[in-house]
Amino acid sequence: MDKTANEILLEEQEYWVKKTLKEYWCDTILKESNGKLCADKDKILSHPFYLGLTDEYIIRLDGKKRIMIVGQEPMGYGSICDGTARYDFIKSCTAQDCEKDTNESKNSQQWAIAYLIKQLYGEDAYLPECYNKKIKYNSSPFWNIFRLLKDEYVLCWNNLDKVYFVETGELTYEAEKKLSECYAKEGEVEKRSLLQREIKLAEPDLVLFVTGPKYNVSMNVAFGLKDELDSVKPSSNKKLIPITDIAKLTSNTKSEYIPAFWTYHPNYLSHNKVLNEIINEIKGVKL
Repeated sequence: MDKTANEILLEEQEYWVKKTLKEYWCDTILKESNGKLCADKDKILSHPFYLGLTDEYIIRLDGKKRIMIVGQEPMGYGSICDGTARYDFIKSCTAQDCEKDTNESKNSQQWAIAYLIKQLYGEDAYLPECYNKKIKYNSSPFWNIFRLLKDEYVLCWNNLDKVYFVETGELTYEAEKKLSECYAKEGEVEKRSLLQREIKLAEPDLVLFVTGPKYNVSMNVAFGLKDELDSVKPSSNKKLIPITDIAKLTSNTKSEYIPAFWTYHPNYLSHNKVLNEIINEIKGVKL
């Protein structure tokens, strides 16, 4: 893997935006909003999350193994209607912001990388010039998981749902089924979801889903499954579930399936005082 990895990831993500997200927006959101300029308040989606890889991850700094941590959705990303990404299928509701490009795909990917670096190392680096505010330190349990793993692994940050409804902070099951679906591009035989494509390109040695049991629908769809995950959800009795043989995640460099685990959101783990227990179990996995 080299530094072109982020460019290839960006191509995959932009394809998903121009195909899957656009189709859902035009065929479902706008139709239900009766042709309004953008959408009804409860139908407005967030800007998409664009996975980006740090240099340390790409080069395997100090020969460390790679772990991808997958969260639920990119909370706090703001309205896709604000004009700052200038998608051709969305008419901005706030035209005064159309000169900004803070959420244009390349800048958004760069911001995600910069945010991860800030949380891991406290460094204010790699932030695109279009952002006029520095990234703040985030002390949430979600980012504490990264800090508890950073000394032994190189990490990347991903999200299961790339967008969410701004008013509720999540997607409906119907939206998850559409936006997480597998698809084949021209010339492809096998259908794969954006998440599967990102994992294949990022080549992690382990994937940790900290999405919790309520995100089983989106995970089933993203893995090309029916309901296989429904019977193995994390529970109070077993909080970390191995799903390697169900998810069947692959990379460009290995023939065997990537070890994959499913647990609760870190807020739950921290509240129940089992966050360190989960971390120790992950560290105990032989990679």
